[in-house]
Amino acid sequence: MLRCTFLRDDLRLSVAKTGEGKTFVFQHGLCGTAAQPAEVFPLDIGWRCVTLECRGHGLSESGDRDKFSLAQFADDTSAYIDSLNVGPALVGGISMGAAIAMRIALTRPELVSGLVIVRPAWIDRSAPDNLSPNPDFWPHTNPQMHCCGSKRRRLRPGSNVTHRTIWPR
Repeated sequence: MLRCTFLRDDLRLSVAKTGEGKTFVFQHGLCGTAAQPAEVFPLDIGWRCVTLECRGHGLSESGDRDKFSLAQFADDTSAYIDSLNVGPALVGGISMGAAIAMRIALTRPELVSGLVIVRPAWIDRSAPDNLSPNPDFWPHTNPQMHCCGSKRRRLRPGSNVTHRTIWPR
């Protein structure tokens, strides 16, 4: 795993890279590090796994802890993707990283060529206020959003939680 630093808001955020090829920005979960995505990322497949460790995670500096939020983590990751100058990238994440990836896809769709979502956080229960996934983007609160397709599916057998794909208009 190769390491480098991304400077953002006077903080040194750690970046880890594994593999060679097209860029796949793959984010870790809450309290995780770049080792989490690297552990499940296959080598020698023509892709380079890049993980920006979120503020206060892994080797990244914390800064003001009041700024810890999905919005901030997604903004940091978006700024890093911008700095790569690779055009739209495949973006994904595990748990909280999946929520970060989805937020980037909603707020900065020009940066995202596709999504890989692994064990997304807070689908079946509430998140802490600062880690609420994307409240400004749900169709019932934002007229710019709509649900695609009428097919709904249960996320867990016996649960009342269903999933519908949501896209910007």
